[in-house]
Amino acid sequence: MEFSSKKNINPIRVAVVTDLHTSISGKTSHGVDVRTNFLRVFEDIKMSEPDFIWIGGDLCLKEPRLETYQWQQGVLENLKIPYRIIAGNHDDSHMLSEVFSQQAVHMHGDEMYWTELLTNNNRVIFLDSSRGELSRDQKSWLSRFTESKEPVIVLIHHPPGIMHVPYMDLNHKLRDHEEVLEILQRFAVPPYILCGHYHIDKTVQLDGMTIRILPSCYFQLRGDIQDFAVDHHYIGYALLEIYEDRVETRIKYLYENQKSIQKESVGSLKESE
Repeated sequence: MEFSSKKNINPIRVAVVTDLHTSISGKTSHGVDVRTNFLRVFEDIKMSEPDFIWIGGDLCLKEPRLETYQWQQGVLENLKIPYRIIAGNHDDSHMLSEVFSQQAVHMHGDEMYWTELLTNNNRVIFLDSSRGELSRDQKSWLSRFTESKEPVIVLIHHPPGIMHVPYMDLNHKLRDHEEVLEILQRFAVPPYILCGHYHIDKTVQLDGMTIRILPSCYFQLRGDIQDFAVDHHYIGYALLEIYEDRVETRIKYLYENQKSIQKESVGSLKESE
């Protein structure tokens, strides 16, 4: 028996990478050569041939540096793959907008947020949580889309809620997560939410929403204790296949021997018709 549906044909393929924490030339941190990690992950992404690349923030190691952004911009432009960038808490939105093209970033006053409608009718909302919270204006803007009938994908650096990762929830959570989560819960179509910041690979299902925390390209943290502890140094990124009615997500890890493994997960954007 064969099954066919127009909604299962030609998905949009997106590579999503976050928490790159790139340093200035020659500097390592926690024994990690973060510039080499940056080059390795984008070399692997290029071989995957996605339609787009989305970068989920924390491009810089600690403080935002113009020279780091300029080096990254040169690497990304050479890929010849369209990309979008949001800011994390180790970034500066204005500095990002000065270095990267208007196709990659979009400013609203002092913050960097915008929306795009993909060719398969999925709406993507890019948010700016680089200050540890969303401004009143940004939350008001986000509320405008709660009645949208199209499937929604949200890219935000901080997870918009308590993720039951003790160290990060206690010390580094989004300060206004309750307000942001309340807005997202009002969406007519439960959004598929992609985020980073927690340096862990985890999926949380909440009120019909899928919150997908993506692994870092620096190190991964333990998710079961209240103290800071590195779990492992395997870096990874997500490969999305975006259909009209769902998002399929594969997490790809890169190991020192260049071998990789993949974990599969599927998040439904709306009920199948």
